[in-house]
Amino acid sequence: MLFRLLPAKRRDSKTENSFTRGCGEDANSKWRLWSPLRAFSWQQYRRTCLTNCRVVANGYFLLLLFAIFCTPGLLAQQQKFRVTPYDLQVLEGAEAMMRCEVSNQAGAVQWTKDGFALGFSAVIPGFPRYSVLGDRKQGVYNLRISNASITDDAEYQCQVGPARLNSAIRANAKLTVISPPGFIEIQGYAHNSKVEVRENQDLSLNCILANAKPAAQIIWYRGNVEFKQGHRVDKVEETSSKRFTTKSTLNIKPNSEDDYTEYTCQAKHKALPPDMPMRSTVQLSVLYPPGPPYVEGYTQGEILRRGQTVELICRSRGGNPPAQLIWYKNGSQIRMAYRTAGRLSENIYTFTAEATDNNARFRCEASNVMSQTPLKTEIDITVLFAPTHVSISGPTEARVGDVVPLTCSTAPSNPPAEIKWMVGGRQIRNATSKTNVSPEGGWITVSNLTTTVEPNKKSLVVICHGLNMQLTENVVSTHTVNILYPPSPPIISGYMEGQIIPAGSVQKLLCVSSGGNPLATLTWYKNDKRVNAVIRTADKSVSAEITILANVTDNQAQYRCEASNSATEIPLFESAILSVHL
Repeated sequence: MLFRLLPAKRRDSKTENSFTRGCGEDANSKWRLWSPLRAFSWQQYRRTCLTNCRVVANGYFLLLLFAIFCTPGLLAQQQKFRVTPYDLQVLEGAEAMMRCEVSNQAGAVQWTKDGFALGFSAVIPGFPRYSVLGDRKQGVYNLRISNASITDDAEYQCQVGPARLNSAIRANAKLTVISPPGFIEIQGYAHNSKVEVRENQDLSLNCILANAKPAAQIIWYRGNVEFKQGHRVDKVEETSSKRFTTKSTLNIKPNSEDDYTEYTCQAKHKALPPDMPMRSTVQLSVLYPPGPPYVEGYTQGEILRRGQTVELICRSRGGNPPAQLIWYKNGSQIRMAYRTAGRLSENIYTFTAEATDNNARFRCEASNVMSQTPLKTEIDITVLFAPTHVSISGPTEARVGDVVPLTCSTAPSNPPAEIKWMVGGRQIRNATSKTNVSPEGGWITVSNLTTTVEPNKKSLVVICHGLNMQLTENVVSTHTVNILYPPSPPIISGYMEGQIIPAGSVQKLLCVSSGGNPLATLTWYKNDKRVNAVIRTADKSVSAEITILANVTDNQAQYRCEASNSATEIPLFESAILSVHL
């Protein structure tokens, strides 16, 4: 043997004891460390180490062998963590993987949960969702937790036990299981429901986020903008183990601008994906009075004509509920049917203007449940109308030389009608007239005259013209007193001397000739050129109407109407000189 050739040295008990401790303790670990050298078998290594430690402790060669085989730092490496467990956060229902990898493993490995040992088996009894995955030969001991729940929220420790010269090592990691809120609601209201509230009335909206871990935050929105103006109170309560409910009360005082406005409470929580917010929304329906009514379709002071269709539109904007609109005429209700579109109310009253509508007062009232008194607007309308007829009263027979009294009365007219007399073909200018207010609206004109029956006449025809000069309308009544008469001179209406006609406007001139046997033939001339006219024949009168589109050639032009029949030697005529505004 190698060691028998060495000289014996004096034994040093201290050195021998050190060698014995170095060789004897954890010899297996040293052998595994040095076995790749293939220098000795296990038996040779053990026998050589022990023999040399006892026999030649002080020898130079012994020291060399001690340095090679017996020094603990050279023969073994301590076990340590290659991958240390670290804190982990997972969503409830997801899978959690707690990693633990050991280098130079010597001791047994197990996991603990909050100090409770889970054992050394890959399948952990009593914890069906727990399992240890990895490769024990490679020192991989990962703890997998499937379908993580709140009960898994704990502090875990990967433990490697002591073995021979290796001390135990441990590493902690905290598993945090987060859970989104179970639901969100604005208490007392379904999502997207309407909340009815009076203007300037206090309103509290209570938002609840239930059973979140950790506690969720609440963000309020007005429309699409975060709302930070109202007074709010937030409170968090632990409703069950490790689960929290957040409550937020928003106090507001809505006004009319909040009508149709949406208020939303939204959850803010790390377990919620940002593209799928959890929220609850209500829409406010704020009750407030309507705006004042206004009228369209007629302007105060506008002139209407009888027979004209009038559409009075009363509108009111704003108000919740929308305004109720009612039309009144001279204090009497005439129409209460109205329609609404959003916050606009509308009541349309359509009628045909009559004489009774002249100076009538129309009133529209707007109100709703929030109105203390109705809001109103009023208009007075003016209707122009010519008399519908004139009537002549007086004797129907007279002798030559008799003085015949005659009276002509018009139907109501606005403005008052003017009466013109034609007696025996002559216009009478000395008749008396007076005007009376009609109870039906407008005025009644009454004219009286007396005429003497002349000889050589078969009958006396008396004509009364009722003329509304502003409307160019003329009504005629004829009375025959048993004598003959020649055609009367024509009368032109529709134009007043000095009246200015705008260029481009339409002007109508009416020429009327009454009486005559036969009836007169009427002919219109512009200067000396004949003008076509529309001829209308009544019982004992004839009229010719022309329509002029005023232009520069009509300025100072003479329009002449000639009346003639077989009883006249020369035509009777009436003329008018027009003034056209260029």
